[in-house]
Amino acid sequence: MKIYSDFEKKILLHFFTNVDKDVYCATDNMPTSLWAFLLGGYSRSDLSMRDRFLKIFSDISMESKDSQDYEEIIESLCNSISVGNEYLEVILGKAENFMRKWAVEYSHSSLKDSAYDRIAIENVSIRATKILEDSKQAAFQEKSTRYMDFSKDNFYIPDSEYIFDEHHELLSRSMELYRIVLDRSVEYFKKNISREDFKTEAAWIRTCKAKAFDEARYLLPTSTKTSLGVTMATRETERWLSKLLAAPEKEIRDLAVQIQEECIKINPGLLTHVVANNFLNQN
Repeated sequence: MKIYSDFEKKILLHFFTNVDKDVYCATDNMPTSLWAFLLGGYSRSDLSMRDRFLKIFSDISMESKDSQDYEEIIESLCNSISVGNEYLEVILGKAENFMRKWAVEYSHSSLKDSAYDRIAIENVSIRATKILEDSKQAAFQEKSTRYMDFSKDNFYIPDSEYIFDEHHELLSRSMELYRIVLDRSVEYFKKNISREDFKTEAAWIRTCKAKAFDEARYLLPTSTKTSLGVTMATRETERWLSKLLAAPEKEIRDLAVQIQEECIKINPGLLTHVVANNFLNQN
């Protein structure tokens, strides 16, 4: 886990619910358009969402004609969003009490459709993402096996007596095969895709690599770690968590607990009551 400076922690905690866990939510300070931009970055970046957030403003600082320090840029953004926070806390408190009473106690669930949860889930297995992406009403963005090199990634290994040395060896050999196929595929496509069809060398290389990733990705073990971004209305979060908390897989149940803990920081009046629902996992 990356260690952040005191300034970075201050800024990150303004926009995210924590700086030291693999599961975290965007706070109400996060502009919707910025969240969408960060979410889209999952498919083609090795950086965590928090690190990409800091990098955006670091890049702005380097590109600025005034050479403005990136700390000043982020600080000014926080200040502009934080105007009237004392009153905002009062308003949010009233809103929370209203939602808890009518949406939870009196079951006016449609009220939950107006509240949204924005969640970053990192260092999770590819297999787990297929279980987590269980909603037609949510938006999911996953680190793309079609565009990203997973050869340096590690694996999610559950605490289980059924995992032996030979299983670890099999995972290592699978990743070695992935690397071999990826490298040879890149060379193959470089020989068979004409450089003349592209305006730049970089565009040609990107295309060759993308086609190579698309060939090699089927060799990735499903325990390979990846990242997933989620955006959903709180009513759907409630159903989603109820199912995940009752999942037979320990990794999913553990993630569900972490997700609920972080979402409660954003919507405490709506998600504190959510419990496992075994019925949702019955086929």
